[in-house]
Amino acid sequence: MATMTSDDPHNLGQARARHAWDLVGKVKDGPEFEKFERAAKKMPVRVMTAGLGHAMAFLEAKKEAPALVAAIGRRLEQRFPSQADGREASPEKAAEVVMERIVNSDALFLRRATEEVLAYLQWVNRFAEAAKKEADARDGAAKGGRRDD
Repeated sequence: MATMTSDDPHNLGQARARHAWDLVGKVKDGPEFEKFERAAKKMPVRVMTAGLGHAMAFLEAKKEAPALVAAIGRRLEQRFPSQADGREASPEKAAEVVMERIVNSDALFLRRATEEVLAYLQWVNRFAEAAKKEADARDGAAKGGRRDD
């Protein structure tokens, strides 16, 4: 049975971008942004090397970027709603539900979820990099334009 998707395929890139923009906007001024940015940058390689389930489990176990784990879970829940299996995940439980689905679903779901996560992470990384450059420029201006390298 094919997995139903909630995003309009014509606007799929926009939906990913909007979700990533909102995520980075929430974390960019927080104390954990550097960890978040590093974890987001490493995540695509982890997914391609070890698989989506292992990459998610690694981030969850290390507690490196809980906001990223939760956001990936919410994004996958948006893209592939779990109502098909009788469960509706709250935003707080989306990552947990997605991990269960990764473990228990067929190869088709895993392949689609992996593709979605990799495409989503491109947007997250673009926006995180821009936010980091903006913060660096702001910090440079606050120091009077001097760099203390």
